[in-house]
Amino acid sequence: MVELRGVRHRYAGRLVIDLEHFSVPRTGALAVVGHNGSGKSTLMRLLALLETPSEGAVFFDGTAVSRRAPASLRRRVTLVEQRPILFRGTVRENLEYGLALRDIARTAATGIIGDVVERLGLQPLLGRRRHELSDGEVQRVAVARALALRPDVLLLDEPASSADRAAAGALYRALAAGRAP
Repeated sequence: MVELRGVRHRYAGRLVIDLEHFSVPRTGALAVVGHNGSGKSTLMRLLALLETPSEGAVFFDGTAVSRRAPASLRRRVTLVEQRPILFRGTVRENLEYGLALRDIARTAATGIIGDVVERLGLQPLLGRRRHELSDGEVQRVAVARALALRPDVLLLDEPASSADRAAAGALYRALAAGRAP
């Protein structure tokens, strides 16, 4: 689905990514494991079309991506970063925001949100705001928000790093069950 060919990426002249070929398949799951500072987060940002490689090419669904990927293409990929950002509103408002931007009808959005809330156990959090949530709860809300968007490619950068064992288990079960309808 997303492919990197001959990609090298540098920050301030320092080479952080050097890949002859890397691809994310259309279906299934892929884990990227490595030491801190090994370029995993940079790789995720390249795959999410948020950064352009210093050298090489990015392909999406077989088509070369221009230096500045159009928003319509970037919306097909969603990245939940290790330290996600939530908006100031409630958890419910955070879950509704991306769906509203995509002109999803309110009744359909309510159903989609209901599904991800149930799967991730977020019902008690719906009326709470960002500052009232633990780091692990913020991560679960960010994953729920991403799942609700039903992207073609979902990238998760350490989605359970702040979660306790039970929350991490619920998150991984929800991901294994598939995306929102």
